[in-house]
Amino acid sequence: MTKKKLKIAIFHLAFFYSGGGEKLVLEEMKGLMKRGHRVVCFVPVLEKQSCYPDLIDQYEIRTFFPKWPRVLQRQASLKIFLTCLFFPLIARKFKSYDVILGAGQPGFWFGWWVKKLTAVPYVIYANQPTRVLYPRQVDKVTGIWMQKQSRLPLVLNFLKPLVNWADKVSIKGGEEMLANGAYISRVLKKIYHRDNLICPSGAYPVKQLSADRWQGKVKANGFKISKPYILITNRHFPQKKFEYAINALPLILKANRSVKLVITGNRTEYTKSLNRLVRERQLTDKVLFTGLVKEQDLQRLYRQAAVYLYTSPEEDFGMGVIEAQAAGVPVIAWKSGGPATTVVDGQTGCLVKLYNQEEFTKKTIELIKNKTKNRIMGQKAREHIKRNFVWKRHWDILETALQKAAK
Repeated sequence: MTKKKLKIAIFHLAFFYSGGGEKLVLEEMKGLMKRGHRVVCFVPVLEKQSCYPDLIDQYEIRTFFPKWPRVLQRQASLKIFLTCLFFPLIARKFKSYDVILGAGQPGFWFGWWVKKLTAVPYVIYANQPTRVLYPRQVDKVTGIWMQKQSRLPLVLNFLKPLVNWADKVSIKGGEEMLANGAYISRVLKKIYHRDNLICPSGAYPVKQLSADRWQGKVKANGFKISKPYILITNRHFPQKKFEYAINALPLILKANRSVKLVITGNRTEYTKSLNRLVRERQLTDKVLFTGLVKEQDLQRLYRQAAVYLYTSPEEDFGMGVIEAQAAGVPVIAWKSGGPATTVVDGQTGCLVKLYNQEEFTKKTIELIKNKTKNRIMGQKAREHIKRNFVWKRHWDILETALQKAAK
């Protein structure tokens, strides 16, 4: 049966950082557009210079409210809150769409209002439960607010009963609910008591593994990086716990003095604290913060890395984990959260008991010293991603759900 070409609106939180959640939405747009659908993404906040600036102009992305008072220009959290508050006033503008895709909250809330006022159906794609209502332990310790001195937590705490109601009613109202991976699927079922379909993020497996990840140099973002190097690509938030990689480095250097730790991504307040730790440990010449890198450079860094470290302890999915494996690089991660479902322990990488610094360091050293084991794991990692985590599979599940809802 011929599939109908749909007019799809995607509702997403914001584009102001180059992270996995943002890349996921861009890849969803790419896949749906390739299949002939008209796709437009709407967000409360759009800062193109901070979010995949080399990619984002390829897609049609708009803000819900085109103009904000100048005093709000740098207040991302407040703009999101005000969009949630005033969205019912503009919900009817989306009546011409066949279906809405809510890519995380508050996308479900926006979709609920569009359906209520225009009968346009919406599909839920959830990366996580709503964090302001269901913070992880690591969020409780580090905080989940990116803006310093933001008053939004106080406002939302006061409005928590209303936020809780809005969250639950908008989850319940979606025609279909998809979850980003097996781990978060279980978490969502437990919290919301609603079945969901597992639709994990994808990656692009390399056609051929790098011939030599131990010698030579790699160019990225104006740097010439000597191999071998260990790679981290997470967003710079305290929840990501990069300090475990930095603390492991002195012992790693005893095993191989040539190794460097390369950390990509936009700099934040957390980056400053990491730089202080690097200076304290006298590792200034061994840790490189590249800043935001273009996607082409990022993929090159993946392919040439000796080992990929994932230090985030309670990650919902972890796109970097599957991107590294797709590049044929073994991963060291905690045996917790999403990575515990995407890394095959002892086969495509190593899963370590949560917060066990000694074991984390030991496993990394082992993969630095044993090049044969490293190469075999890398080969298995790429094949694992080819079987289970390619973008085509993601697009197939997503498109089927949207088609079903649109009927």
